[in-house]
Amino acid sequence: MNKLRLIIFTGLMSLAMLYTSGAAQDGDITPSPGDSLMPGDSVLLDSLIDSTVVDTLLSDSIPLSESGDTLTTEEQRRKLLSDFETRYFETQEVKKAEHIPELSFFDSLVSYFAPAAFKRRTEIDLSFALNAGDYFKTDPSYFILEHEVTPMRKTVSPFGLRGRRLNVIHERDSYNPFEHIPEPDGMYDMYDIPTMLDNEMYLIPGAASLLFGGENSTATLLTTSVRPTDATPLSALIVDKGGFLYSDARGRYSRAFSTGRKVNIGIAYRQTDGLYPGHIDRSYDYMADFYEPIGDNYGLTGSGRIYDRE
Repeated sequence: MNKLRLIIFTGLMSLAMLYTSGAAQDGDITPSPGDSLMPGDSVLLDSLIDSTVVDTLLSDSIPLSESGDTLTTEEQRRKLLSDFETRYFETQEVKKAEHIPELSFFDSLVSYFAPAAFKRRTEIDLSFALNAGDYFKTDPSYFILEHEVTPMRKTVSPFGLRGRRLNVIHERDSYNPFEHIPEPDGMYDMYDIPTMLDNEMYLIPGAASLLFGGENSTATLLTTSVRPTDATPLSALIVDKGGFLYSDARGRYSRAFSTGRKVNIGIAYRQTDGLYPGHIDRSYDYMADFYEPIGDNYGLTGSGRIYDRE
């Protein structure tokens, strides 16, 4: 109804302008103020329904309902954008990735010998973690020592014991400490431990660490990667800035494909100047692990890391 009124009103205005223009030109027809056009006149109806006017009005409006309501140009754009976003997210709903049953000895060990009491994810989320050494700061059983000179160094001693008493394991890989010339104590430098792919962190005390491939029976830091369950990619980027030119950027990308393939990729960059200017300590870290199903009964798991520290 509103659309029809708008069409009639536009047609009437056009006719009035044409009629007035023609009258002024001929000089023998002058409309009086009392003249009016009756909406019911059949003579006017054919001239009002002009195809050009109708097409223009219909192209500038979108009917919302059967009542004939229309939108302005700006409202039309917003509705089109909203409809597009709705359709986009509907098409992004992907089905769960096909899960090929697999027997993982490592996952079984984590399930039975790394209970929820050993998890540190909740405590870390309530605070922050710039490196692997910060995983221990909520547990008083570990003594943390951090050097504020370059090269930056952070060490963790289980129960205050010196020397290499700690195991560091990520998934199925066990790490060994790098050689550290200024203080060759055989301990891990927690700045050298990759954290880009860490999702769950476990602090396991005692000899249970030997079950996961550790060499010491005092304590173990065990970390596991993200385990995506569908084809929706998971990504994250964390950037930390601080004094003494400290900068730390970490990013990761994880995805499970519909074929059963799983991929985790991480990259990190860190630099700091310490207390003494001009002694830059920087590192570059690249890490990835994957799972590739082979047929219905087998699968291939692999991981790799490239680390450079200057």
